[in-house]
Amino acid sequence: MVQDQPFYSVQRFAAEDGDGGCSPADSAIMALTLFTVWSARTGRVLPPVPIAELTAQQLEDFWADDRTQG
Repeated sequence: MVQDQPFYSVQRFAAEDGDGGCSPADSAIMALTLFTVWSARTGRVLPPVPIAELTAQQLEDFWADDRTQG
């Protein structure tokens, strides 16, 4: 079975988090949901690399809220 690459990347990232609050699968679904909703609202997309390989600048650019920019 071929795994959906974006979900697999988020799932792997969530598993490395190890916060103990919820299962890695639940964390992966939550992260994927947040990324998807923010992308739909802002029109921004993440580079096609595993989430864990994104740089701090790439994450800041993706998550930045234009309404808070001076």
